[in-house]
This record gives sequence, structure tokens and C-alpha cells, in this order.
Amino acid sequence: MNKDKKQGIKINGMTNKWSAIENNNYNGHTLYLMENDTYGDETEYVIIDEDNHIVIDSVYNGWLDLDEALETLEFELKEGLLIETDKKYLEMYITL
Repeated sequence: MNKDKKQGIKINGMTNKWSAIENNNYNGHTLYLMENDTYGDETEYVIIDEDNHIVIDSVYNGWLDLDEALETLEFELKEGLLIETDKKYLEMYITL
């Protein structure tokens, strides 16, 4: 889906409306870097999936924050620190 289709949307659990400023593909899933329509770049960003579910919030460095979060989760998986539901979620965005 084009980022132009993700404009002025409400994200569950977040205030105000949000618009995509970029999209990227992770393991076959399109993700969207969202900016708050009211505060713009003066506040944190959010990354959502195709269904408008939050993948990661408190994003300040764009896709780098997602990459770092996935690396941390992958490490925790290898160390046996993740519960089964975390593993299923993680598998959507990285190749295990």
C-alpha cells in the first residue's frame, strides 16, 4: 500500500491523527513511519503495519529504531528470553 493511503488516520492508543511520511518492507510486510499531524517532527514518530497496528512507538530515529528493536528481540530469542507470543510477532518482521 502506498504511503499516500495512510494520511490523517487515527491509530488506536494514540492521540490526534497521523500521516505516513515513509514506508518500508520488512520480511514481506509493508510498514509505515507515521508523523503526528498536530505536532509534526516536534514529537516522536510511530511505526505501524498494514492494519494500522503499532509495531513500535517512541520512534526518534526512523527505521534505525525499528532495526535496533528487532536486533534486540532477535538476541533475546536466541538467549531464550522471549515468550511464545513474542516469537510469533517477531517472525513477522525478521527471518528466523
